[in-house]
Amino acid sequence: MVECTAGFNVVNSSGTTGVATAGHCGNSLTHENANGDTVYDLNYQSGHIGEWGDFQWHTSSDDDR
Repeated sequence: MVECTAGFNVVNSSGTTGVATAGHCGNSLTHENANGDTVYDLNYQSGHIGEWGDFQWHTSSDDDR
């Protein structure tokens, strides 16, 4: 299992909330708010690896704020 740390919560211009992480992390990630809490699947939305950064963002059924 590969683990990556979420960098921060994000909200796009349409108001959709999500979680940002490094672009080199896998695209099949989960998150839980605290150890032992409900585990949510993250749904890959978009990402970039290149001259302008290394990031991606995901949404979930949790309120990612």
